[in-house]
Amino acid sequence: MSERIFTLADLTRVESVCGCVSCRLGDVFARHLTVVRTGYPGEVTMLGHRGAALGTTAVPHFLTLRLGGDLADAVVWEEMSPDQLAAWLPNPGARERVPELAARIPFLVRIRRALRERTFTPSGTTGAALAAGRYPSSLFLVEHWPDIESEFTLMTTASRDFATVGDAYAAYSGGGRGRLRHDITARRVLTELSDRQARILDVGCGDGEMVLRLAAAGHQVTGVEKSAGMLTAAADRVARFPELTARITLTEGDVYTLPFDDASFDAVCCHGVVMYLPESATPLAHLARLVADGGLLSILTKNQLAVGVREALSGQYAKAQAQIESGQATSEGNLGLKTRGDAPADLDDIARANGLTPLPWQGVRIFHDHRDDWVPTEEEYQAALGVEWAASTRSPYRQLGRLVHTLARRETTA
Repeated sequence: MSERIFTLADLTRVESVCGCVSCRLGDVFARHLTVVRTGYPGEVTMLGHRGAALGTTAVPHFLTLRLGGDLADAVVWEEMSPDQLAAWLPNPGARERVPELAARIPFLVRIRRALRERTFTPSGTTGAALAAGRYPSSLFLVEHWPDIESEFTLMTTASRDFATVGDAYAAYSGGGRGRLRHDITARRVLTELSDRQARILDVGCGDGEMVLRLAAAGHQVTGVEKSAGMLTAAADRVARFPELTARITLTEGDVYTLPFDDASFDAVCCHGVVMYLPESATPLAHLARLVADGGLLSILTKNQLAVGVREALSGQYAKAQAQIESGQATSEGNLGLKTRGDAPADLDDIARANGLTPLPWQGVRIFHDHRDDWVPTEEEYQAALGVEWAASTRSPYRQLGRLVHTLARRETTA
């Protein structure tokens, strides 16, 4: 049973519910803990309570809620240190559980503060309620808790600092395999854009490769990168092209906390990021809201359909067989990091769920993915690029691409 978080004033909407001598807190919660208010009807057993004075609201209260045959802890809380909480609780059993609570309360405080300060902007119905002016009270947390907990956890634990593999990534980008990825992806994005100058957002811009390509094509580009080290590398690269600097803005940020208004960009790109996150629906929802009418969402990530192909072609037969037979979505990439694959149809479904119309998807790096040390001549590279581009939108070839490039457009409203 998951825990629920309550504040007395939020649930009861009364100024005083506890007089300590004749506390009716259990009755108050029994009345308000209903299907209509929280979805959790049940008996409330009070483990501890104390009010500051007779007739004042007592917060926090540490409770156990008996919900059918299950027990769920709930903390009616304010920002209180573990020592304060232990001193406040009169019940020995409750005091023994303070170390467990100590890990929860700061987490809740961080969520509430992040919501208030808009450093954490939830997606979906939770984000819509917040945007409509709902104050992030504990009642708000109660109503939206599963989504808030999941999304905030992803935001704070899923991201990694890619500056730690910056040298390896730079070597990859400069080699034949990296060039194929960048050339094919940029060519498709630029093909889908109109001739007019577009406002483009590149989330997870890394060392600025795609930012520079898009700006060189005449577009206004904002690059967002979580890693301070990679952002510095991007700024250093941009500085070497003074003719492009007026069209480029670089800023530190995260896919879960993008500080932009809805429909702000004609194209939103997120390439090589989602594969490192636990799931794709949440980050894609954050990205999709930024796409303007007629605009484009471009996602490049690992192709779940091709897991095991690289390993088989490079002679790692046991590893390839295990991946193929298990149908696993996760494997280790060339940078030594675990990456998770998505099926193209699933990514298209997520785009539809966010009001976008999918365009034909591409498989990227179909015939050359296993060639780690490939350093072609320019003539060889251009020939390879031609065949990779031709196969990228044609089945069955595209299903074998290491990467999948999905695109979706927001239809123009009348």
